[in-house]
Amino acid sequence: VYGSEMIASARIKLDRELSSLDSSTEELICLHAGVQDTKDIVVADMEYGGSTDSLRHMVVVDHERKAVVLAVRGTFSLSEIVTDLEGYGVPFCGGEAHAGMAKMARAVWNRAKEAVLTSIDKMTTEEEEHELIVTGHSLGAGVACLITVMLYHEKVLPSNIKIKCFAYAPPPVFHPLDAAQSACDNTVAFVHNSDVVPSLSIYSVRRLFAILNDLDDANKHLRWYQKLEVYFGLVIPRRLIDTVDKARTKPLPPVKGAPVMAIPAKTLIWLNEEENQEGQFKPLVCDPIKFAEWGIYIDNQAMITDHFPAMYEHAFDCLLKDANH
Repeated sequence: VYGSEMIASARIKLDRELSSLDSSTEELICLHAGVQDTKDIVVADMEYGGSTDSLRHMVVVDHERKAVVLAVRGTFSLSEIVTDLEGYGVPFCGGEAHAGMAKMARAVWNRAKEAVLTSIDKMTTEEEEHELIVTGHSLGAGVACLITVMLYHEKVLPSNIKIKCFAYAPPPVFHPLDAAQSACDNTVAFVHNSDVVPSLSIYSVRRLFAILNDLDDANKHLRWYQKLEVYFGLVIPRRLIDTVDKARTKPLPPVKGAPVMAIPAKTLIWLNEEENQEGQFKPLVCDPIKFAEWGIYIDNQAMITDHFPAMYEHAFDCLLKDANH
């Protein structure tokens, strides 16, 4: 698992004044992410703070897999939260993309491309196929998806270089997916349990407010004792359940810059932890468009804690243990 492990490990020995990784930190990254040698870390833009110009990222050579890996860090500072909030759509590679992440995708690629292309050139022969793997978590995953869309759309790399993307907890960042078919075909996205971030978009927030508005109207027609039952969590009246079901499928009026963006991946895997069976995960393959249309699922604090990189690592650890038994 490149994304969460590589990026999480880069935080182990960072301090607020660090401008580059020291040798001991590079060794920890190698140990944690399975990198063979510190010399294989080509670029390590991993300062503590964030930037509104570009996201922190790493370029690493994986000799065993014959791949160059571009890993993009997730939200780690206030400046990067600003990027998260720029969620309106802008033209991007034949479709529309999340404005803040589209800007960051171009910025990260502009910074990393020389190292990526040089590393690929050193590894590549005409007889062998090599890979560029783009990966990240959260904001970094959304940017990784859009870098993949951009590289396929602009045909930046030679045809013998396969581009693959592994995105962990990516938000919905592109519309329509048909405009990025090649990128989607080579992207796998993962959603852990109740993680809310893969559902967050302007569209999903509009959908949530529409549901709440309809619920407010339905609540006015409840009898006084029914309102008390709802207040104390005793019984949810059928009227409210039906209202939510109808509101989920009711068409929303179109708004410029707010299409139904989805995660640009052919394969979206929901790492669903089975009820009352801690550590038992059942991976489910989902349709990314239907997942986006479903909207935000409210599930108390789990919707936040399930987003943490460590939770994704825990899920993969459990799955690997099950697979080895």
